[in-house]
Amino acid sequence: MAYQSNNIGHCCALLYLGFSHITDGNLCDDEKREIKTRCAKILEDLHIDLNGDGIVDQEDVEKLIEYVTPYYNNLDDTLDRLRSIVGAVITLKYHSNFENSSKFSWKEMADRIVSDLKFLSMLDGKIHKEEARWIKLIEESFYSEH
Repeated sequence: MAYQSNNIGHCCALLYLGFSHITDGNLCDDEKREIKTRCAKILEDLHIDLNGDGIVDQEDVEKLIEYVTPYYNNLDDTLDRLRSIVGAVITLKYHSNFENSSKFSWKEMADRIVSDLKFLSMLDGKIHKEEARWIKLIEESFYSEH
């Protein structure tokens, strides 16, 4: 099942969801709430109106989560989930909207995404070894030759 990475919001939601789940095999309610909060901020800041009503609000966040979560949950195995997460990272790295945004530079968005991942990993009180490894790999991908 190929992921339709419609926009930056979709890719961030998939990355945040996959990272939060796959690094420890669990997705707690605090992580779910924080993923929604972080995605809402991205949609708002980049003016991504998913339902086309002219405003970016909670309905757009719900639509985003309702699209990404079933996609992720229906992936057959861990390898498919890993591929989707890596695909989201690569798409984010090269997404033209970052380059064309007058509000954020690519580096600012990469910093924000990495910061969000660190925050998500700290929801249980500490960054676990697997979470730290993932963050390091994503940072290396984002900050390598762009």
